[in-house]
Amino acid sequence: MTDEEKLKKYEIEIGLIHYLVSRFSGQITKTRLLKLFYLIDLSANEKLKNKITQFSYNFYYYGPFSETFIDLLNFSNGFEVLETIKNHNDDEVIYLYSKGGKPRVKEIDSLLTKKQKEVVEEVINKYAVLPFKELLGIVYKTQPMQNKSFGAKNIL
Repeated sequence: MTDEEKLKKYEIEIGLIHYLVSRFSGQITKTRLLKLFYLIDLSANEKLKNKITQFSYNFYYYGPFSETFIDLLNFSNGFEVLETIKNHNDDEVIYLYSKGGKPRVKEIDSLLTKKQKEVVEEVINKYAVLPFKELLGIVYKTQPMQNKSFGAKNIL
C-alpha cells in the first residue's frame, strides 16, 4: 500500500492519533495511547453501535493490542507525531510521543461526527489523567477482556 493509499484508508485513525497526542502538553507513552484508543472504540461501540477506528484488538501484554495501531503510529512519526525513545531501568525502552508539526490529514472535527467527537472527549476527560496502573485496571475489567486469555484475537 502506498503512503497516499494508507493516508486515505486510515485518515480517521491518523487524524485521531494526531489529535490525542496533541491534547497532552508533554508526551504520552505508546501503551497509554493505545489503551485510550481501545476505550474510545469500546465506548463508541456501546453508545453508537460502531467503533470509530478500524483497529482490531487482540489480548496481549498490558491488555488490548492492535498491530494496525502500531503500524499507523510508526507511519505518523515525523508528521502527525514525534517519537522519542528513552531507556528505563537499563532493560526497558519507553516510546514517548509528542505533537508533530506536519500533519497530512484534516483536523479531527472534519473527520468525526459530533457524537463520535463527544465519545472521544468523554474518554479523554475520564481516563487520560489516571495513573497508568489504574488505567490498566480499568481496561482489564472491561467486558471484552473478561474470560479471555493471552493471545485471544479480535476481542473488540
